Amino acid sequence: MAFDITITNAGRAALVNAANTGTLPVTISQFGVSTTAVAPSPALTALAGEFKRLPSLGGQVVADDTIHVTLRDASADAYALRSIGLYLADGTLFAVFGQPGPILEKTAGSVALLSVDVIFADISAASITFGSTEFINPPATETVQGVLELATQAETNTGTDDQRAVTPLKLATRLVPILQAITDEIAARIADVDAETGARQSADTALSALITALTGRTITGTGLVTGGGSLAANRVLSVAAASAAQIIAGTAGNVAITPGGFGPIIRSFGQTGYIVLALADPANALAIQWGRITASANSSTFASFPIAFAETYSVVGSGTADLNNNAQDNFPAVVPSGISPTGFQVWNANNTADPFCWHAIGRINLT
Repeated sequence: MAFDITITNAGRAALVNAANTGTLPVTISQFGVSTTAVAPSPALTALAGEFKRLPSLGGQVVADDTIHVTLRDASADAYALRSIGLYLADGTLFAVFGQPGPILEKTAGSVALLSVDVIFADISAASITFGSTEFINPPATETVQGVLELATQAETNTGTDDQRAVTPLKLATRLVPILQAITDEIAARIADVDAETGARQSADTALSALITALTGRTITGTGLVTGGGSLAANRVLSVAAASAAQIIAGTAGNVAITPGGFGPIIRSFGQTGYIVLALADPANALAIQWGRITASANSSTFASFPIAFAETYSVVGSGTADLNNNAQDNFPAVVPSGISPTGFQVWNANNTADPFCWHAIGRINLT
């Protein structure tokens, strides 16, 4: 059993060194016993109702605040023990404990043997020694060999009791469901992995079949497209671009005309305008120009091209003519000798100014 014992003022004084700077070791040499229910008080200097003293049979410090004490009385005395006092070697009452009910009851023909754990609330048990250590029966701790209680299965399962010992059987009983749960979980995970592995293997097989079928195919260019071969390797299909000479010749059937090969198209649309087609030969691009002018009466009028030709091939005009044979009644016409790269002359023999529409064709150098 464990006692919360009261240290007397005299006991505390015995612990203090002469310089009042620390503690001194003290020795518990005797235990006073009493049948009186003593109310513990630090002011006590004697144990009330004490009828005998027993020598210290054994004692040991088992924790920072706990000592284990063993008392033995083999006399023929009979009594009900309610209070005990711890005495130092010089007779000082060091500590006291008491309670209303009996701590133990001894008969004349019995031997009283009491083992108790004394807990100190505010001093270190390391300052206390014992006069005899012939027989002790301390509680077991992590550093002291002694008596311990075995844990029940419920206490083992709960896992919060740090005072009782667990037997191999109870530990095994506790671990069985845990290990079984772990085993079941591992088995479930393995089954999941096996299933996933099987699914992936099936998918890999199907994919391999598709790859085999695909690589067995071939692709072959035709018409303008060349190249190809088995799809087991990378293949390039090509379409050849027509050269300028091929575009001009207009006979090749296995090449394609590209915008770059054809050349630029320059245009300006309106009543007066033009369009220029490079036709794969920018230095000799075909140009068509058109416009409207008013030809002055009975005179020559010069019409300018929107852009200059490198070479003017032909100019045609459209004017209104009547059937009168008189020259002064004829309408405007192009003067062939008046055609140049920048424009042309129009002669109007009519007595009035007349509108005149024209078209010209020639060559322009775009380089």
